[in-house]
Amino acid sequence: MKWLRFLWLKKYFDTGWGLMNQGKYALILFGVYDVVTTENMWMTIFMAFLYCCFCFIVGMWWVKQKMYETEQEINNILNPYQRQMREKLKIEKYK
Repeated sequence: MKWLRFLWLKKYFDTGWGLMNQGKYALILFGVYDVVTTENMWMTIFMAFLYCCFCFIVGMWWVKQKMYETEQEINNILNPYQRQMREKLKIEKYK
């Protein structure tokens, strides 16, 4: 249980990273351009830090708004095995 807080923070970041996946390509392009033209990578490092913070905030919002549970429920509805088990056990679908 002592790692629970750390795992929640990791969950927030991983969720945000997955949602903001396309942004890393823009960051890479900016970083390559910045390093080649100005030979200064500090702006790229700063942008990467801001991007990671933004991923964390988006992930926290996504989990707190129960969007993650909704995603999982949609996956369960579309999964044929889950559908059969719900019919067999007579479990209602998510409303």
